[in-house]
Amino acid sequence: MCGRVESSAVGLLLEARALNKAISVVIADDHALVRQGLRRYLETATDIQVVGEAATGREVLSLMHDGAGKPDIVLLDIRMPEMDGLEAARRSWWRRSGREPGATC
Repeated sequence: MCGRVESSAVGLLLEARALNKAISVVIADDHALVRQGLRRYLETATDIQVVGEAATGREVLSLMHDGAGKPDIVLLDIRMPEMDGLEAARRSWWRRSGREPGATC
């Protein structure tokens, strides 16, 4: 799984560079200092644009639905209050795929 994710990220980066387009990123972590540090680091790259930040899984889903749209990458902390990153990822996938929770692939 990690190899596939890694190669997808590399493919995304190459595609964005070929189209001269910035990669859009949402940062989700319940620690403001972590979010701030990641944002500062990512914004040093000319081809990465941070389009939103969230402190909970619920905020991530709300941001993606109402604000940031469909970012290319979402950096999710696994442990966050209200809804963890894994559950937020699951729900985001359900929304994007049009499947109901619990449906099989």
